[in-house]
Amino acid sequence: MHTPNKMATKANIRLALFALRAPALLILLRNVIAKLTGNIFFPAPPHTLAAMGTLADDLESATKNALQGGLADRELRNALVEQTKEVLTQTANYVRAAANGDRQKLSTCGFDLARTPDPIGVPGVPHIKSGTPTGRSGEVDIRWTVERGAHVYNVLMCTTDPAILANWEPVTTTTRTRYYAEGLEPYKAYWFAVSAIGAAGESALSEPVLVRAA
Repeated sequence: MHTPNKMATKANIRLALFALRAPALLILLRNVIAKLTGNIFFPAPPHTLAAMGTLADDLESATKNALQGGLADRELRNALVEQTKEVLTQTANYVRAAANGDRQKLSTCGFDLARTPDPIGVPGVPHIKSGTPTGRSGEVDIRWTVERGAHVYNVLMCTTDPAILANWEPVTTTTRTRYYAEGLEPYKAYWFAVSAIGAAGESALSEPVLVRAA
């Protein structure tokens, strides 16, 4: 079995600004300003920290005024909300480019880190659920379990008891979890086993199943 080299997963930041209202945007903006102040990893953001600070003050004031004010106050708040989203988006893009997936650097930027998916290792060993004649001469139906991370399955056949002599021969590679074996000699004993293959390599063989075609 060959296990290919796996590339390290790069870190990223999570930016779901569409779901944030003015108070949450203000908190995020001030946090980013605080974290980028004196940050050696991100020395040249697209907007100066002073300009971002002024925007934060304006947004905070407009948010308060909009609670008791009229249409003009709400329109000003909404305009500042959109401006804040744009500034945060541009800053996030700069941070991503400067960090290049470095988790340590990204952890200092003030944005939340995106969840890194768990790496999928070598698939588990399949379990053959059944091996039964189909009712047609010389044919059996083999079924096995789905294994996480498996892209394809190798099906192997042995014409001798593998506990005594394991002369396994590959018969097919399939993306399904089912295989119809055809052209078998009726009533003769055949053993089948399955392995799962994924990006990280190939599993061990399943426990064999003994079948006899009708």
